[in-house]
Amino acid sequence: MLPAFMGLAMQIVSMLIILLALKANQKQITGLIPKLKYARQMPIKAILLPIVTSWIMVSTAIATAFFTTMYIFGIQIPLNIWNTILIISLLVLAMESISIFISLNINNVIVLTALITLIVLPAFMYSGFLVPLEQMAGFPHWLGGIFPLRYYLKALYLVFNHQM
Repeated sequence: MLPAFMGLAMQIVSMLIILLALKANQKQITGLIPKLKYARQMPIKAILLPIVTSWIMVSTAIATAFFTTMYIFGIQIPLNIWNTILIISLLVLAMESISIFISLNINNVIVLTALITLIVLPAFMYSGFLVPLEQMAGFPHWLGGIFPLRYYLKALYLVFNHQM
């Protein structure tokens, strides 16, 4: 249960960091280039810096929380710790890519925040955390497969159950 909540919380944090950083960069660059209307018109450096910063921060935070939780509950840390860190980093990168796509194409921060909520809630509901995947009907099962949280939970389930 803890990996699901850590993953969900950090998805939201990651997406909001990207959203707010891109909007802040856009506001600064608009002062220099008044014709700039959309975030996708910014220089690549202004787009990449928030992505890399968020990816490092959030991946580190999730990995630290994950391994600390394992230590506190007396769960053996896997021998191949880097596979787990890679899985966590891929989840963060996947969620950031969704956030980047949305942030670069929509200009209203309120709409963006609402869209992030609309993305994260189905990701959590159909990830297999609340209802086992085997019990889901066709469309919810398919919909859950779109979101990276499902694969993150599958991979970390193996770690928690000493199958990795």
